[in-house]
Amino acid sequence: MPFPEEATRNYIVTILVMDLVATYCWDLLMKFTFARHILIASFKETTWSDIFKLARTAAVISFLMYSVLGSDDTWEEMERMMAELEGTDAENATDGDVAAESIAGTIKDAAEFVIENVSAAIHDEF
Repeated sequence: MPFPEEATRNYIVTILVMDLVATYCWDLLMKFTFARHILIASFKETTWSDIFKLARTAAVISFLMYSVLGSDDTWEEMERMMAELEGTDAENATDGDVAAESIAGTIKDAAEFVIENVSAAIHDEF
């Protein structure tokens, strides 16, 4: 079920990002306090390539999350498919095979829709 409104989604994502950053900072503080030599060694071993890979991964994940979760068109299409699925289930409640085929078809359509959007987003990104 999608979030009730965009502000709620943004609030939840913000809390998750803040939690991730706070956890990382806490980890660094604990290493600095209790295992300073390990922290210093890990910083010495870090290369610009490592930092670039981490930044690229974060950018791709953020872009994909925004593309899938942030697109109102995607949510509207999924809601339409859910309504269609619920209507089909009510009509075919006595015929299990027809209902199963309808559910499989709707899930297939939803998966294809998401794959097309993510593929297009990845293609645009790279």
